[in-house]
Amino acid sequence: RFSQLEVIASMQALHEREPTTLWHQKVPEIEWPTAFAWKSLINSGATLVFGSDWPIVSCNCLKGMERATGRKPWKPGMPDQHLDRNQALAAFTSSAARAEYAENIKGEIRPGMLADLAVLTGDLRGIDAGFEGIRILHTINGGKVVYSNGK
Repeated sequence: RFSQLEVIASMQALHEREPTTLWHQKVPEIEWPTAFAWKSLINSGATLVFGSDWPIVSCNCLKGMERATGRKPWKPGMPDQHLDRNQALAAFTSSAARAEYAENIKGEIRPGMLADLAVLTGDLRGIDAGFEGIRILHTINGGKVVYSNGK
């Protein structure tokens, strides 16, 4: 129904945890298969947007990408809701721009778009496993470097 009604699913990847948290104690296990249904939402045609509710969880998108792509089913037989790297990247970028009706001016790197971006030490689409080696080199907002790690 998300897709049919054009409802955007805004979630925080870092809220998903192994089944050892208070959330898992309070939510009946029969409901777990429908929790954090990222892949199911995307496969149904819905728009999935990732963000952060900092300071509750980190606002580090790389950690969110790692959680979204590395997610495992909590128990055997539960749905696999992990995302591939492109799906997770879109949830943090182009889909987020769509959520604010700004997909024509941001969310992608292409001519005519706003120059708001982060320069990383590697290509997120080209690494084999994990994000631990990826670091932010620079953050550019409005075409100006607003953060640089000094390198």
